[in-house]
Amino acid sequence: MFDYEDGYIQGPDGPGLGVTGDEDAVVAASREPDRHNPIRRRADGGVTEW
Repeated sequence: MFDYEDGYIQGPDGPGLGVTGDEDAVVAASREPDRHNPIRRRADGGVTEW
């Protein structure tokens, strides 16, 4: 992926790193439900872990 010369990585000649993204996949993933852990509260209102 990168060229090495004298122990250093040589950067690309043009702009960017040559990585492309699938914008349709990003949009589709942003529509999925939020899967974060729930916040658990005690009777006194304090936050607790699992």
